[in-house]
Amino acid sequence: MEIIRNAERNNTHVIPFLRNSRSQYETQSHYFNESVWMIFNVVSFCMLIPVLLLLCARAFKRTQKNLKPHVTLYAKTPKFLVMNHQLDYIKKPTGFILSRDLKYISKILFTSGFRPYFVLRAIWKIAVYSEIMKIYEPQQIWVTQEMVFESSLATHYLADFKIEHINFMHGDLYFSIKEAFGTFTKFYVWDDHFIKMMTEQKVQAQFVLFPALEFDASRVSEKNVIKYYAQGTSNKDVFVKIVENLKKFAAKNECGIVVRLHPNHKKQFEIEILNEKKISIEPNDVQILNSIAESRFVCSEYSSVLYEASLLGKQLVVDNTFPERIELLTDLDVIIFKKLKHVLLVTS
Repeated sequence: MEIIRNAERNNTHVIPFLRNSRSQYETQSHYFNESVWMIFNVVSFCMLIPVLLLLCARAFKRTQKNLKPHVTLYAKTPKFLVMNHQLDYIKKPTGFILSRDLKYISKILFTSGFRPYFVLRAIWKIAVYSEIMKIYEPQQIWVTQEMVFESSLATHYLADFKIEHINFMHGDLYFSIKEAFGTFTKFYVWDDHFIKMMTEQKVQAQFVLFPALEFDASRVSEKNVIKYYAQGTSNKDVFVKIVENLKKFAAKNECGIVVRLHPNHKKQFEIEILNEKKISIEPNDVQILNSIAESRFVCSEYSSVLYEASLLGKQLVVDNTFPERIELLTDLDVIIFKKLKHVLLVTS
C-alpha cells in the first residue's frame, strides 16, 4: 500500500489525461527488477522515432469501413458477455496516428518526462485505438487489461469520442500493485470481493457484477476423485512433495487422484513422476468446466478453478504444501482464503 500511496502523491501534479497511467507505470516499476526496467527504457528510447514514423506513415493506408458497435479485443471473452452485449471479436491492429491524435501525442511527448518506455507504449496504444475507431466506429471497446498501465489514458482518449472503454475479469484477481490506478468506463467483476479489492488499489470505474460461469453441472456424472490443477512447478523435488501429499489425502478420503497439468507450464519431469506413481493425467483438451464438474474434490494452490469449483458446489482443497506461500496469498486477498469454504491438503 505504501508504494501505491507514494505513486498517487508523486503524480498529483500530472495532467488528468496521464495521471493514473503515470501512477500505474510508477507502481509497476517496483514490481520488475530495476535492471530489467532500465532495459525496457533503453530499448524504447531507440525504438521511439522509428515507431512514430511508422505509425504516421500508416495513416496513409487505405482502410475499409466495417461497422461494429461493440468490439472485444480478447478472443476468449466470456460467452455471457458476448451474448448479452453482442460483442464482436476483432484482432488488435498495428495502429496509426491521424491528425486528430496529435494533441494527445503531444501531451504524451511533452509532459511525460524522460520515460521512453511509458511514452512508446502510450503512443502505440493511442495509435491502435485510432485505427479501431477509423475502421469499426465502435461505441464500446471491451478489454481485459487491468494490468496495462496505458489503459487509463486510453479511457480518457476514448471518452473524448464518446466511446466506452470496458474491462472484464477473465481470471482470479488478487491484490497486486500491477493493477493499481487502472481506469475504465466500466469494470465487470465476478464478486463484490473484487470491487472492494480494486477500490483499495485506486482503480476507478463503474463496477458491474457478472456471473463467472453459466454451466449445468447436473448433466455431468461426478467421479470419486481429487483433481489437482497444477500451476507450473519450479522443480522436481517440489512436485514430488505435492504428489505425496495428494496420495495421503486420497488415502484418507478413499478417493482416486487425477492431475491436470498447466497447458503452458507443464514440465517433462511432472509427466514422468505421475507415470511412475501411476497417477492419471487429464488431457488439456477436456473442457475445464466439465473437468471441474466431474470431480469430488478440486485442489490447487490459488488457481481460479477453485472459485469456479465453488460455484459448482465442489469441495475445495487448498494445496498448502508450502504454508509460507499460503500466508502470502492470504495477505494478497486471494478470494479462496478470504471468502470461500475450503479444507487444506495437508493437515497436522
